[in-house]
Amino acid sequence: MSNTQVFRIQEEQLNELVHFLRNFSTEINERMQGYQMQVENLYNNGLPQETFHTFQNNHLDETRSMVQQIVNKIDGESIPFIQGNIERLQELMNYNR
Repeated sequence: MSNTQVFRIQEEQLNELVHFLRNFSTEINERMQGYQMQVENLYNNGLPQETFHTFQNNHLDETRSMVQQIVNKIDGESIPFIQGNIERLQELMNYNR
């Protein structure tokens, strides 16, 4: 297998990883919204206001913050890092022609 073929395989796999991470980021945000809705449904169906606010302040808000940190890491660091590697592979493929 030539270097160019190996680079193309790596490029394809890195593009798949970017796609996976974008989907993961979207899904984790959607799950977080679902979590919020579940808690609001509990409140709307009789959960005492004090319990709702305590749960929201001590659990839901912290979880939302953690999810946002993960999304920010993926979007701001992981994907750009992978894209940089894809660009380097493309340069290598162009060089090896």
